[in-house]
Amino acid sequence: MYLPLIHRGDRTRALVVGGGAIAKRKVQDLLDAGASVSVISPEWNPGLRSLLDSKSLQNETRPYQSGDIEGYNLIIVATDDETVNRQVSEEARERGIPVNVVDQPDLCTVYFAAVVRRPPLTIAISTGGAAPFFAREMKKSLANWVDQGWDTRAEWAKLIRAWALKHVESSEEREALFARFMALPSDRLMQWKLDDPPVQLWQEWSRKEEA
Repeated sequence: MYLPLIHRGDRTRALVVGGGAIAKRKVQDLLDAGASVSVISPEWNPGLRSLLDSKSLQNETRPYQSGDIEGYNLIIVATDDETVNRQVSEEARERGIPVNVVDQPDLCTVYFAAVVRRPPLTIAISTGGAAPFFAREMKKSLANWVDQGWDTRAEWAKLIRAWALKHVESSEEREALFARFMALPSDRLMQWKLDDPPVQLWQEWSRKEEA
């Protein structure tokens, strides 16, 4: 069984152990989430080396040493050295630090999900490390679905909730408002303007069950 959580990337300090193409992808995923990233590896993939330099990321050209994980709250291991993979995994688990070892689910306490990002909407898909390629294909389908208007609705949902928390005291009235908003046809929603939100309509929705 798995416990899905959404982590604040801007409050994550991650260590990536490894210098290959997969490590580069993990570093980019972390940067996309706003995380602070450091990398340790005795050698570097040219693409990763370029990324580290362009982003001025902390990095050390050397093998992993016991204790390197101290001060981090997420560890990613992307090496082809089984001994290093197991060592880092065991150290992280002993210290209660979430760890992901690429392609070795048994050494992980967390897994990377395939992610669709349409702020403020984030959708994560995971197979628990069993079949990442399947999650990637689902991501494509979900991205297409989100782009059929759900990204716009999510943006409005953020705004309408913020307005309701400030102007609608009753939780029942807020729920009535949210229900009417979710039932609104997409073609009508597309007529709304961010610089002129239909506040009067929202006020009516929060007072009535039916239009």
